[in-house]
Amino acid sequence: MKGFSKMKLLGLLSIALIIACAKDDGEQGGYLTPIMITSPSTNPTEIKTNTPVNYAATFTIDTIIDSVRVKYIVDSTNIGNNEDSLKYYKTYTFTRRYNVQTITDVLGLTKYPPINGYIRIKFELYTSKRSKIEKWLTIKMI
Repeated sequence: MKGFSKMKLLGLLSIALIIACAKDDGEQGGYLTPIMITSPSTNPTEIKTNTPVNYAATFTIDTIIDSVRVKYIVDSTNIGNNEDSLKYYKTYTFTRRYNVQTITDVLGLTKYPPINGYIRIKFELYTSKRSKIEKWLTIKMI
């Protein structure tokens, strides 16, 4: 009888552990991208030419984020992500040092590509422990 109650107790504890470790409905499973572009909501996206480009992005990584750089290309020939043609736009540094940061801004350009041309925006995430992580956003002019 004594051995049976120990087994019963062990079984109940195992069930309780499994239930306690189960994911909540609100939890996201799987791999989260370190750079998530939240605005514009689609990539690639389209905007009217000569319109300021609003953007927002969330950066999430397992270490403190030092800075984020934003660069861009005005691509009227549709050559793609040409690193040599990148223009520096802005560096964001964060006074509150966390592993999750969000930026929202407007890319103000002095020259826009023609209709059917592209603006390609590159987000670069920098931490003290890793080299840069990057993601591109492609915007077609309509």
